[in-house]
Amino acid sequence: MDKVKLIISPLLNTYGQMAIDELLVSNFAPCIRFFNWDARPQATFGYVQKIVQAEEELKNHGINLFTRRMTGGGLVLHKDDLTFSLVFDLPSRIQPNLIYTALHSAIQDELKKAGFLASVYEGKSDYNPQTAGGKVQNCFTNPVADDLMQGGKKVLGGALRRFEKRVLYQGSLQIKDAESQKVKDALLKGFLKYLNIQNFENYILNRDFLNEAKQLAQTKYRSKDWLYKF
Repeated sequence: MDKVKLIISPLLNTYGQMAIDELLVSNFAPCIRFFNWDARPQATFGYVQKIVQAEEELKNHGINLFTRRMTGGGLVLHKDDLTFSLVFDLPSRIQPNLIYTALHSAIQDELKKAGFLASVYEGKSDYNPQTAGGKVQNCFTNPVADDLMQGGKKVLGGALRRFEKRVLYQGSLQIKDAESQKVKDALLKGFLKYLNIQNFENYILNRDFLNEAKQLAQTKYRSKDWLYKF
C-alpha cells in the first residue's frame, strides 16, 4: 500500500531549507514537509528573478537572510507563515495551472472543514515573473489564478518546478494560527487528497542527508553565483 513520507527536519536558515528541498527531489517521492526557520524574518524569491531589485524592500523589512528558490513565483517574506513542500511523480507532462487548480482546491476543501474559510482567486494578474524582466515583486501582494484568498487578501500561494517526471511544489500559508497543528493536519489531508493516497508515515532525515544539505546550502544557496544568477 502506498504511503507518503511526512518529512521531519530541523530548524534551519533559508539556505539549508532550500537545500533540503532540492535533495528531497532526488531521494523521496511522494513526500510532504512542513518546515520552519531558525530565525525570522527570512525570505525566498523566485528562480528567474533579480534579487538586486528587491534588496531595498528586504532591507526595509530587516531581512538579511534570503536566497533564490528552485521554483518560480515572487518574493516571499517568511515572518509568521507556515512553509511547506511537496514532491511527487507525474507519469506525463501536465500544464502547471492544472496542478495548482487541483492541489489548491483540495487544500481549500480541507481548510474549510477545519473552520478556516478561504476562496480561490479567479481574477487576473498583470504580473508574470517570466515576462517581468526579472523584476521582483512581493508574492502576497500579487495574487494569481488559483491562489487562496481570505478577506480580500492572498493567504496561500505556491510555486512548482518539474524535473523530468518529478515535481517540486513549495508553498506558504499566511493566516492566523498558520503553524497550529489543526492547520497542518488540514493541509496534510489536502495533500493526501490531491495525491489520492490515504496513508502517511513520519520520516526523520538522517545525519548523512542533513550533512549533504548543509554542504549544498554553503556551496550553492548562499553563494553569490546563485543569489545573483540573473
